[in-house]
Amino acid sequence: MNGIVSLSHTRLHGDPALNAVSLAVERDLISTGMSAEGECRFPGAQIGGRLVLDGARLEHRGGRALTADGLIAQRGVFCLDKFTAVGEVRFPDVQAGPRFDMAGATLHNPGRTALSAERLSVEGELLLDDGFTADGQVSVRGSTVQGGLSLNGATLRNRPGVALNAGRSTLDNGLYAMDGFTAYGEVQIGGARVHGSVNFGGASLLNPGKLALLADRLEVSGRLFCGEGFIAQGQIRLVDARIGSSLLLTGAHLSDAPGPAIRGEGLTVGAILNCCDGFTSDQEISLVSAQVASELCFETATIHADLDLRSVHAAMLRTNAATSIGGTLDLRHAAAVVLRDRPPGGPGPVRLDGFAYTTVESSCPTADWLGWLKKNAGGYQPQPYEQLAAVYRTIGHDAQARTVLLAKQRQRRRALPFPLQIWGYLQDWVVGYGYQPQKAALWLTVLLAIGTIAFATGHPAPLARSQAPQFNPFLYALDLLIPIAGFGQRNAFNPLGWHHWLAATLIAAGWILATTIAAGITRVLSRQ
Repeated sequence: MNGIVSLSHTRLHGDPALNAVSLAVERDLISTGMSAEGECRFPGAQIGGRLVLDGARLEHRGGRALTADGLIAQRGVFCLDKFTAVGEVRFPDVQAGPRFDMAGATLHNPGRTALSAERLSVEGELLLDDGFTADGQVSVRGSTVQGGLSLNGATLRNRPGVALNAGRSTLDNGLYAMDGFTAYGEVQIGGARVHGSVNFGGASLLNPGKLALLADRLEVSGRLFCGEGFIAQGQIRLVDARIGSSLLLTGAHLSDAPGPAIRGEGLTVGAILNCCDGFTSDQEISLVSAQVASELCFETATIHADLDLRSVHAAMLRTNAATSIGGTLDLRHAAAVVLRDRPPGGPGPVRLDGFAYTTVESSCPTADWLGWLKKNAGGYQPQPYEQLAAVYRTIGHDAQARTVLLAKQRQRRRALPFPLQIWGYLQDWVVGYGYQPQKAALWLTVLLAIGTIAFATGHPAPLARSQAPQFNPFLYALDLLIPIAGFGQRNAFNPLGWHHWLAATLIAAGWILATTIAAGITRVLSRQ
């Protein structure tokens, strides 16, 4: 047909109410204010201008209200001004030119598909926003949209099924579901490729006990934003998703998931993964094997269950005094370049075997870090202590490193058989397992004083009276205590009786204590 075809304000009734199969229109097809009871059929239609259904009311309860499979509208499809459809609206394989706009439309097909627009092709924007409401599934799966997909302010209801299916779509200018967007049912964007950002700021995804957001293998060149009051009742799945910039969950609240509130195994984030500043989860967070190029932040976050960070790699792991993890923090075989502010964790246990980090940026005393290591749910394991000590040595805090290694020995002692525990207590009391050389120096001073006093009260007999030097009780005791000393006293006199046993005790103690002091001096010199 040449020119513009208008069906505006017509009233149609029948089965079908309108049959326009393979209709060809040179310019616009305008049906504003149209009312139809029965199916309106436009499959294969070719429209040189726009398809305009503004203000139309289409009803085919339990069936198809509008069928437009394969339609081509070179200047766009418009269903505005409170467009209403009762029954399924079908736009699969449609080419919609620069715009596909259903802002403010109302679709009603509960328990079924409300809008079927798979493999839709739009050169510009796909708009399902500004009060768009659908009772039933909305599917734009596999669509290619050169502009953005906007769902701002929309309400989708299809619980407990799929409310929105945008999986495997290509969106060249982002996906926006903000300004009170609410989905009662599952939102699927798995396998989608989004150039730009995905923004769920302030949205509510409500599908308790099931999936709230399915985003496995999602690819986003920009950021994925789920903050500013974002609520998810149900699980968020980000398995093997790739976020080019940041994943932001600042202030989000997650609950009612079947298992972990977030499943992010294999997730890759090109900048910051931010679960801080009021982030709350009633259930486990699982980010196993996630890769975070910049910060992984849980500052001022509250997680009432486990936090699973096994094999996570991040440039920085940030927590603070307001971070609360009610369950187990699992950091086994994770790696971070920097730990910042506070030891990560909460009142629950931690799992630290294999956790590696390069440095700490923290004003916390060493005791806080040791308290963290003691909470290791796997019992005594040497690696977490060796790791912390190595970090202290790297940043030049040798005294703190020795404190950590001493704590390691004390923790290890608890796992030993009782006789070895006794020996361990003796080592700790006398020389601090060699990590407190000042104890050895103190004992050396005490023993030297005891020896000096004892030998001053009764001189040992000289071995060769004519060749013996003048006896000096201080030098004699010092000669016995220091193995490599040569003051000419030890070999010149022969102690008898209890002096003999005192001399043997001083020699044995001297070897042990001198070795400990030498080890301490060596550590200091090696640091310098």
